[in-house]
Amino acid sequence: MKEILELTYHIFDLDDTLINTRFAYFLSQRKALEEIYPDSDQDDLIIKINRLKKLTAHFSSAFPKEYFKAFLIQESFAKNEIEKKTERLLRIYEKVFWENLTVFEGVFKYLDLLAKQKKQLFIISNGNFENQMKKMRLTKLNSYFPKKNVYVSSRFKPDQKKPSPFIILKLMEIQTVNPSQAIYYGNSVSDIISGNLAGIKTLFMGDKKLLKNSVEKLEQPDYKLSSWKNRKIQRFEKTFDR
Repeated sequence: MKEILELTYHIFDLDDTLINTRFAYFLSQRKALEEIYPDSDQDDLIIKINRLKKLTAHFSSAFPKEYFKAFLIQESFAKNEIEKKTERLLRIYEKVFWENLTVFEGVFKYLDLLAKQKKQLFIISNGNFENQMKKMRLTKLNSYFPKKNVYVSSRFKPDQKKPSPFIILKLMEIQTVNPSQAIYYGNSVSDIISGNLAGIKTLFMGDKKLLKNSVEKLEQPDYKLSSWKNRKIQRFEKTFDR
């Protein structure tokens, strides 16, 4: 923990690193399906939710209209109902999603600690810039990350988003960041690869089981953290040295 706090530049992924986006996604999907399947029992609803989750993985969570439409087609709804029901699902989904975005417990305390020590804070996230800024406004994270310190992939070319190191390197160029003084916090192997390729320290935030297959050099973080609440940052036992 102490060695991390000695670093000057702290760069964070947003979704499921600071914000519990996955919870909001799944709750929103569940509420949407409950609306069109009001008579389904719990077991049947779970089956349908899992089918929708598979489609979400194929289409990406960034495109709910597309995966909802595909789901309705898959579930054999009448063709003349699909557009109307897709819009209905989307309205419910978006309402519930934006109402249920929260940061993980402990995030604000950690950011307060960094801010108190005059650390430089940045966001690098894949996604749509306006949506990411809206998430930050609703969760009050924008008070820690001014707009000029937020870098989102929609403002770059498709091949420049993570796991490419391009956006991190661009931030470092613009902000004149010394790589030895920077760390990137993320919740996915793609985040870790991006930070490692950029030549900065990396911290994996989340369930360490997600790293069980991370046997390659670029997939391994310098540090791991299971929860912002306890802030027990540990060194990751690397198979390879950087």
